[in-house]
Amino acid sequence: MRAFKISTKFNLLLVGVILFLSIMIGFVSHIQVKEIMLNNFEQSVTHISKVGYALLEERFKGDWAIKDGELYKGDSKIVDQEAFVDEVGESIDGGVTIFQGSKGLITNLKLNGERLVGKDADPKVVENVMTKGETFIGEADVVGTKYLTLYAPIKDANGDIIGMWFVGETIDEVNAIIFAFIGKLLIVLFIGAVIAILGSFLFTRAFVKPLREMNAQLRDIADGEGDLTKQLQINSKDEAGELAQSFNKMLTSLKVVMQQIAQSSKQVDVSSDGLTSKSQQTADMTRQLTSTLQDLADGSRTTLHSTSDSLTAMQEMAIGIQQVAETASTVSDAADLMSDEAAQGNDSLNRVLNQMTIINKSSDHVEAQVRILGDQSQQIGNIVDVITSIADQTNLLALNAAIEAARAGEQGKGFAVVADEVRKLAEQSKKSADQIASLIHSIQSDTTNVITAISSNSKEAAAGMDVVDDTKLAFHKIMQSIKGVSTQLHDISAVTEQMSASVEEVTASTEAMARIATKATESTEHVTITAEEQLAFIDNMASSAKEMAQQADELQSLIKKFQY
Repeated sequence: MRAFKISTKFNLLLVGVILFLSIMIGFVSHIQVKEIMLNNFEQSVTHISKVGYALLEERFKGDWAIKDGELYKGDSKIVDQEAFVDEVGESIDGGVTIFQGSKGLITNLKLNGERLVGKDADPKVVENVMTKGETFIGEADVVGTKYLTLYAPIKDANGDIIGMWFVGETIDEVNAIIFAFIGKLLIVLFIGAVIAILGSFLFTRAFVKPLREMNAQLRDIADGEGDLTKQLQINSKDEAGELAQSFNKMLTSLKVVMQQIAQSSKQVDVSSDGLTSKSQQTADMTRQLTSTLQDLADGSRTTLHSTSDSLTAMQEMAIGIQQVAETASTVSDAADLMSDEAAQGNDSLNRVLNQMTIINKSSDHVEAQVRILGDQSQQIGNIVDVITSIADQTNLLALNAAIEAARAGEQGKGFAVVADEVRKLAEQSKKSADQIASLIHSIQSDTTNVITAISSNSKEAAAGMDVVDDTKLAFHKIMQSIKGVSTQLHDISAVTEQMSASVEEVTASTEAMARIATKATESTEHVTITAEEQLAFIDNMASSAKEMAQQADELQSLIKKFQY
């Protein structure tokens, strides 16, 4: 190094410094850019995961569950929903996987055209998510490829962890962005380094001869601890003078730049403070709005439950009233039928009463005729007695005639024959008279029995007529009661029909209220979610504003070290 010329040493030193600064700037920039990218990814992937999971909840209603060894969301079998993960992956421009346990069930990630299903998740992910029930955000191995990931636990209705929800992108994509930025930065640094090196070679010669004077001037500037108001006092017209002039111009330009930076940093500081204040106010207002919306959502849910209970009660009441109306109508019809039957029974009783009256009159007439018949039988008996007496006398006369004929001898034979015939006729007449007498006696006995029976029947008929009269009166009372009941039942049926119509109107109004309450609840929940997302964005903006204010303060502290 001692054998090298000062210009060479200066140039080598300048090149070394430029390279060192370039490397340091590139290294620090790489670290900061990667950190910023990871922070942005964490915020972005959290938002993307919420959006994707919200799409999942909207598409498939119900709780997560394991049925027959298969993962279900409500009634939907997850293994059949590959189109859904493709749709979500396309909308978020990243990888999406649903795990059953620690094994991938469906995914949009592919290798050689085949989906990467049935693969185990990274052990550290399984430990954090499946065992501890925490959400994992960070770098993880996905089937041999490094990904920036978010894994969230999937829980069933009992709170048991049965799977995982994954979204992410390959770290190569992040590295590509970082490397692209570093590449551009290196190009800028390289161009700057080339310009600086060329400038050093151009200006080195001007610094060689008046080196001491320039060194003294530079020492003065160095002693001023960054005093940019001191300029090189070199009046030569050679390269050193030009270098001094250029250096002085650089100081002037740097002074202007420092002033502009100082002014800009102050403006940034003031603006960031204002932005922080506004962000804090907006965040507070958003929190109040979120709390109010949450209370409104809770009230809407309570109203919805109450309306649903009222609707159920009104529907049950409507069914009960309808049943009462149908029963009343049926009973009314039965009462009308009973009234008709009672009227027919009353008519039948009237006919029975008329018939019994006729029968009673006929019985009296028959009794009178039978009594007449008995009297006539008695008269016939008397006549039969006379005939019997005549037959006895005739028989006696025939006997006497026979005796006289026997006494007369031959002259009396003819008379004897006649007398014998008369005797036979007399005997036959007597037998006939005896038979008639027997028949008359029997007829008289039967006539007596008939008269007794007819008399008894007449009494029974009279009693029956009394019973029929009582029954007719009872039927009349029954008909009056049935008519009253039928009228009341008709009134009840009409009232229940009116009540049924009113209940149907109230039920329709309650159903409309239930639909309105449901829509209000859904809208409130949607607005609450949007407000929460807006609050998160505002908090991030406030945090960024604070960081910007801190950086502005640090920049002002650095600038204050210089005098300009």
